Amino acid sequence: MQDLLTLRKNSGKTWKIRYAVGAMTGKRLFFYSFLIVYITVFAGCGASPGDVHEKNAVSDEYFSNEPNHLRDMASVVKKGEKTVAAAERQTALADEDNALLRTKLKGDMADAVPKREASAEERTPDGMTSHYYYAGLEVRKRPDSWKIDNSGKRPVILVVLDAINAEHMGVYGSMETTTPNLNQLAKEGVVLTDWVSNSSWTRPSFTTILTGVPKNVHGMELNDRKLPAHVQTLGERFKKKGYRTGAFIGNPLIQKKWLYHQGFDIFKDAAEYGDFPRAKTIVEDAIDWMEKVKGSDFLCVLFITDTHAPYNAPENERLFSKNQFNVIRAPKKESVHPLTDEEVAGIKAAYNDELHYVDKMIGQLVEWLHGERLWTEVALVVTGDHGEIFGDHDCFQHAWHMWEPVLRVPFIVHSTNVGEQGVFEAGGTHTDIAPTLMHLAGLGSKTKWGQSVFVDIDDRTFEKVILSAYDAQGVKRQAARKNGMKLIRYENVDWTPMGGKHKSKEWQENPSLQIPGPRYELYDLNNDPGEQHNIFAEADKQAASEKRWLNELKDAARFVGKPTKKGEDKPVRQLDDETLDALKAAGYIE
Repeated sequence: MQDLLTLRKNSGKTWKIRYAVGAMTGKRLFFYSFLIVYITVFAGCGASPGDVHEKNAVSDEYFSNEPNHLRDMASVVKKGEKTVAAAERQTALADEDNALLRTKLKGDMADAVPKREASAEERTPDGMTSHYYYAGLEVRKRPDSWKIDNSGKRPVILVVLDAINAEHMGVYGSMETTTPNLNQLAKEGVVLTDWVSNSSWTRPSFTTILTGVPKNVHGMELNDRKLPAHVQTLGERFKKKGYRTGAFIGNPLIQKKWLYHQGFDIFKDAAEYGDFPRAKTIVEDAIDWMEKVKGSDFLCVLFITDTHAPYNAPENERLFSKNQFNVIRAPKKESVHPLTDEEVAGIKAAYNDELHYVDKMIGQLVEWLHGERLWTEVALVVTGDHGEIFGDHDCFQHAWHMWEPVLRVPFIVHSTNVGEQGVFEAGGTHTDIAPTLMHLAGLGSKTKWGQSVFVDIDDRTFEKVILSAYDAQGVKRQAARKNGMKLIRYENVDWTPMGGKHKSKEWQENPSLQIPGPRYELYDLNNDPGEQHNIFAEADKQAASEKRWLNELKDAARFVGKPTKKGEDKPVRQLDDETLDALKAAGYIE
């Protein structure tokens, strides 16, 4: 059976997209039969004790490294009715996952990483693959009403993924089998296509996620200041409503010593974990805590950082890069000399290893929720603090880049009190996360700076220009967008970041930092999603009455305060050692 997707761009273009969902019933019978035969043969039917031990060892190793739905299927015979139900939930996953299992059991895993080929219908006239959605769902316009049921409070789980490139996820268009569990989550929930981070790096973006307050208010950038007392965290907001609150934080830039723990009953960070703990540690700690408070309403925040560079997945999780050689696991943020296609492919493969591992851990979280009968009671939201770029415009990682792969992040919601599920051409920004979580929990839907994405059309109080900014290390850039038009303002670079050496060699190796400012770039994302054509000069020539929209973006993109003059060196206060150590661990400074 094939579902026909229609993706309508604002430009009026329509791309018809096919995705083979597959006749799952027949495949399920074949698959279970195959498993029963496999288990029977290798569990003692004529095999010697040594043979049995060796075969089981191979099977155990495989199932420990694959998505949870595959492990569930393998244990159907042993675990009875509960596991059968779990298997039934998961059999709707994509055909390639079953193919992956069969390939592994045949012993051919080292030969290939499965990839779904794009059909002719999925290709645009120039041969490029169009932006489609794996989940097998029609991409629809935002409904006038989401039909939210707020008849009672519910527990809330927020999962934030560090440096997450949405287009490497199946639900946002990847041909790789990187995210089977997130794909399934998307099929059962709500996916928004246009979520934009308020910054291109962690400190300001995650602070806004945690508080609902824009960066120019909370002021947490590249500095050693503490979170202002008047800025409420999610922990404080939910605590006032009687919730138990816990946070499990992997990034060293978000710690108690900067007062991020306000309002949380438990707040574990790099001071306990060390820098960038594995997703397994974060998820298992969160589950242990939720096990203790599951009889209460609770808020649980997980900040998972494995997808942040360097891309060093555990050795037994390197499914995509295992056949790559000399992989660059921490590419420089800009390339003076463009990398080869092979080098870029290696970087992407290493990143996909990390993403696949993170997805498996999210599957473990979902599996626990099912097992505890919490799945239908909890609101689960998955997003990212910012994105990650892989060679577009000769840029890598994130830092000061204002390109779309760095600013667009996933936004996936599973909550049974949302009446409309599916993939929607809609979005928001990080100031909208706090009111969205509160709305799902039945605690209100608006704050001073944002509003829930699930507010009915008639109740929305404002449509805003969305801002994304970077103001650190002497670099100031701000992107403003509205109605598909994106304006980027670049300021002059201050060449004395943190009192460092004037025009250091490291900074000179970043070409975009050499271009003087202030200057603008303007992109029509509806017709130029790859940001290849800067149309600012043409738009700026319009009559004043015809470019009010542009002036609105220019006003929004202008930094408050005196800009640095060309060639001026402005002294900057030296940061404390703890802040410097956190910035070095995160790769933002050398």
